[in-house]
Amino acid sequence: MLTNFEISLTNKQIEEISKFCFDLAKLSLSSLVFTFFINPEEPVQVLVVIVGLTMSVMFFTLGVRLLEKI
Repeated sequence: MLTNFEISLTNKQIEEISKFCFDLAKLSLSSLVFTFFINPEEPVQVLVVIVGLTMSVMFFTLGVRLLEKI
């Protein structure tokens, strides 16, 4: 079991990973918004909204925390 596993990354690598997390947050939020426009007659399930918002917030928070390490 790996307990103290650590990867050393350069500042540029951390910045690129945080940009990737921001992009994932944007994609998950935009896909959530597009589900409202694909079929407006059919209501979107609450679970889809909760999962979409949770993923967006999670990826955004991860990106911000990575940028704080620089």
